[in-house]
Amino acid sequence: MEIRTWREAYTLILQRCAAIPVKHDALMFLRNKIIGRKRTFLSDKADGMDFPVRISDGLFAEADFDTEWLIRVLITELLSPVRYDYSNITVTVVTGKKRYTHASGIM
Repeated sequence: MEIRTWREAYTLILQRCAAIPVKHDALMFLRNKIIGRKRTFLSDKADGMDFPVRISDGLFAEADFDTEWLIRVLITELLSPVRYDYSNITVTVVTGKKRYTHASGIM
């Protein structure tokens, strides 16, 4: 599956985790209990989050982090506590094709 941003990867991984009933229940249990300095990382509503992403009905995750913190929060605050096996998740970065403009013989 092609995704374009780390935020999209974060959202997809959490959605796949939540698609497993026992993991969904565990995430629902954690709602409104994991709090950073200024906001909740996992909530039953989008209110109070800077950039909420919908994981499932009644389950939103904060996604306003730089890449390092996005991955850190994903692993240490969300996936590990629900015992989701993330060891086989891989990310492949594919660089786009370069576009050259040909004008007057100059590339």
